[in-house]
Amino acid sequence: MNCPPEVTGRKFLRKRAVAARYGKSALKTIDRWVAAKILPEPDFVINGIGFWGEDRLDECDRARTVAGAGTSRAKRLQNLRPAESPTP
Repeated sequence: MNCPPEVTGRKFLRKRAVAARYGKSALKTIDRWVAAKILPEPDFVINGIGFWGEDRLDECDRARTVAGAGTSRAKRLQNLRPAESPTP
């Protein structure tokens, strides 16, 4: 199976992994954030399952941090930072 060049070598996350990245357990939260333009649309959808490129989520996080600095909305979005990985 050949993958398009923009897919090869990239890491993609399903909705559950995106929710875990932001410390959320409800998958519906990701749908709400996409609808509110807090998170981007999935890079692609296969059989109804969305896949987000990890690099694209990183870009979105950086842009949101820079653009929203000092605003009340930025304070609300602080909960969207990637969850810290537990140290072994």
